[in-house]
Amino acid sequence: MALQATAADLLLQKYRSKDYEQYNRQHRYAKMVGKDPFSMIQREDSLMESGEFVNIAFTDALGRTRKGAQVLDGNEATFAQRKTTLKPIWHREAVKIKKSEAKKAFTNQYSIQRRELRRWMQNNVYAAVVDAFDVVAEDATAFNEGDADDATGNAHIQQQTYAEASATERNTFVTNNTRRLLFGGATSKLVTGNMASSLANVAAADVLTPAFIDRMKRMARSDTWKTDGKLPMRPISTTNDENGREFFKLFVGEQSFEEISNNEDIKSYNTDARIRGVEDNPIFQDGDLLYHGVMICEEPTIQPYAGVGASAIDVEPMYFCGAQALGWAMGQKYRYTKSDNTDYQFLRGVGVEEQWSVEIVLDGGELRGMFSGFAAAVL
Repeated sequence: MALQATAADLLLQKYRSKDYEQYNRQHRYAKMVGKDPFSMIQREDSLMESGEFVNIAFTDALGRTRKGAQVLDGNEATFAQRKTTLKPIWHREAVKIKKSEAKKAFTNQYSIQRRELRRWMQNNVYAAVVDAFDVVAEDATAFNEGDADDATGNAHIQQQTYAEASATERNTFVTNNTRRLLFGGATSKLVTGNMASSLANVAAADVLTPAFIDRMKRMARSDTWKTDGKLPMRPISTTNDENGREFFKLFVGEQSFEEISNNEDIKSYNTDARIRGVEDNPIFQDGDLLYHGVMICEEPTIQPYAGVGASAIDVEPMYFCGAQALGWAMGQKYRYTKSDNTDYQFLRGVGVEEQWSVEIVLDGGELRGMFSGFAAAVL
């Protein structure tokens, strides 16, 4: 029996006009930005009008003394002040499309053009926050506005991450932050002034545990005000808690989050003490864990330091944050731009530009609102 076949040139092909976008992970940091003293990311907008850099002052509390009936004149107290500087950079990108190419495509190329530029900027902010967590050095020579005419160099903030920093800069970071670093859950593992040796003391058994978190919290809250020493890290708070409770956030990578999620004590706390039910309990749903006033948040983009631990194991950093952990200096908000070279309106070039930097807040080289921990990543 002969059956009619459709010629190849006549086969009906249909295309969906709406494209499938690449997955874009929505990050949580936007809601942590604010200008109040309890915001984790302090936003500074004073450069919106004019200026190149913004300086932020730190003021120490007066020391503890017992003034009585003695004469105050000539015996007044003084308070120390210092500053840190935030240096924003320009973030710019553009896409140019020929009218002939846009007309041939079955998707709306102009709509995609603007959408992808905005998503590019959002991803830049996300990456900048995670990079700022990992900063170990502030170096004025690292600052680069990326203004080479041949586009050979990208803009770079004044701070450098662990991967970018030299061994000397990493060691200086350890020297300046002996009370802000915890290697392997034990203070004895820190080697004074030596980052590599401190990381090498992290053994395979030194994974993230409740005890590890307790130790970080204790060190972050350490208050030596009575002896005119260092004050504790300011906690994160959205309201004035009448019970005097203090809250912090701990950002960990995938391996550390898996370790702490499977810890029996953590399971028990989040199963027995929190809201029951599949829809709301974090044991069943993706979400943050709570432990002793610490919100444990998984950040999938945190990467381990490869082969730096004992027996060449990987070590995963984590970031215990209070208020004023990071600073966000905004020089210009997001805006679209157009290309002047239109070739008689046959080319459509659209760009975006924004000026900002997200930087870790350092107080004389010491982390002001953050504490860094380092755990074994052996899963």
